[in-house]
Amino acid sequence: MSELIFVTLDRRIVVPGPHGLDPADLNVMPARAIAVFPDDSLPLARLSDTSNAGAPPQSFYALSPGQTERLMGEGRRTFTDLERAAAGLLERRTVLVERVWRLRVAERRTWRGVARALTLEEPVVRSWSDLPANQLVGIALCKGAATRLGQDFMEPPWN
Repeated sequence: MSELIFVTLDRRIVVPGPHGLDPADLNVMPARAIAVFPDDSLPLARLSDTSNAGAPPQSFYALSPGQTERLMGEGRRTFTDLERAAAGLLERRTVLVERVWRLRVAERRTWRGVARALTLEEPVVRSWSDLPANQLVGIALCKGAATRLGQDFMEPPWN
């Protein structure tokens, strides 16, 4: 069996903090995989047979380039909407900027972990997605909080 390639921009997946991975991360992460960072900022990381890894999915689907493009387009539109919602929320409730910072930077949670915590704590965030740990929600919240602090969510200490 060839190894599965798991593409991520979330460095917490490979270098988890003391709280480890969110259960939703384990659901999407195969037990044996190679994590690839598209920007080549980190070397390939082998995620094989670790105690944190979830059970391997029962089946895999190969997507055509056209299917991938359609999914990417839908994801971009969703993320744009979430970015606007997060920016507005963080502008109105500045105390949440510190909360997002604490979850992502101090507690070293993954984007899904940030989303799960704030979905449980904030009814408005809960209304953004049917998933309790939507990765795009976590990314939008981290990006919004980092921007309010004059930082880049893709750079340390955020990622």
